[in-house]
Amino acid sequence: MERACAGSCNLQLPAHADRALVGIISQTTGGSPTPMLPTHVNLFDRPVAHDLSTLMSLLHQAGDARRHHHHVSLNANKLHLASGDPALRSMLAEAETAAADGAAIRWLARRWQLDEPERITGCDLATRLVEGAAQRGWRTYLFGGAPRVVARVAERFRDTVVGCCDGYAGDDEAVAAAIAAAHPHLVLVALGSPRSEHFIARWRPEALCLGVGGTFDVLAGEVPRAPRFTHGIGLEGAWRVATQPRRLPGAVRMAATLWRIARQGPAAVGAS
Repeated sequence: MERACAGSCNLQLPAHADRALVGIISQTTGGSPTPMLPTHVNLFDRPVAHDLSTLMSLLHQAGDARRHHHHVSLNANKLHLASGDPALRSMLAEAETAAADGAAIRWLARRWQLDEPERITGCDLATRLVEGAAQRGWRTYLFGGAPRVVARVAERFRDTVVGCCDGYAGDDEAVAAAIAAAHPHLVLVALGSPRSEHFIARWRPEALCLGVGGTFDVLAGEVPRAPRFTHGIGLEGAWRVATQPRRLPGAVRMAATLWRIARQGPAAVGAS
């Protein structure tokens, strides 16, 4: 598939904080009309995805139709950031779908004696979508990451990628215009939180949009995934801290925020 992509940005295509925060966990289908996800975890009567196959069906429908659909992967980092960022809380609450990325949301469900949602990580979901994009006839746009990293990912998925831009472009409006001109079905934004959410909410690309954190580094072979045995037992985050000690202070702050949320309990936010 023809694409315009280079190591640097290519734009030459045609012209109560914690208490309030708990509501993010399942307010994320409050935006555009979207079929309800099967769920056993509800807060404020809003669901977190409980079933991967149904979630994938909804995401495929949005991508096929090229309609704006923001999917968010909820994890301890997003909960921590949103605790001090009302704008991020609103953007997460307005996303069309959400899923439990990692152990934090599942731990809250267990603590509150609710059925646990399925673990659906953002990295796994983005990888599944981009790997299947060519077969579905989708066009994909990549935004974020270091120049060499996004270029490697674009080359790896050259049959579907129609444009890319690294995360150092500094002109979100120009990137948004390039995305619109490329007419993608899938937009992966790897700017980190909360910048990815701000970009998607501000420019609302007519496509399935995911903020994917460090997924480009994984897809480019720059950073290894945690061993698979850590995924099912909730130790993927611990493995990252052990192998990247610079993450430790942030992990401590996230744990403190999560504990405060857990102590609020479901009754304060109408959970069931």
